[in-house]
Amino acid sequence: MDPLVIDIEPDNVSRLSVIFSALFLFTQIPLQQIVIISIVLLLDLYDGLVARKFGKNGKKGLVVDLACDRVSELVIFIRSPYLLFFVLINTLLSILKIKKGSHALPLRHLYLLYLLWLAFF
Repeated sequence: MDPLVIDIEPDNVSRLSVIFSALFLFTQIPLQQIVIISIVLLLDLYDGLVARKFGKNGKKGLVVDLACDRVSELVIFIRSPYLLFFVLINTLLSILKIKKGSHALPLRHLYLLYLLWLAFF
């Protein structure tokens, strides 16, 4: 193994994305919200990469990842009650993903695009 490569737990990266999501509650400035959601999405991407790189992509890791993703969405959308319905739908889709391999809606990605639209147009 390369001595410069650090064996990181993907579950911890997933948990870190939830912590960054919590920062979203404390900001009203669109550019800061864009940065926070971008970091959350990058961490979500990174946890999967780390899991595959170190062979830690088991069912437990999938459950932790999906749970952290849903909690992250809940935290981000808590100020927008009309979007909480979609978080509920995503939670149900995540349960199905664990059982049958379905896909969740890219809510945070779409919200990022919405914030970018508001900030630049």
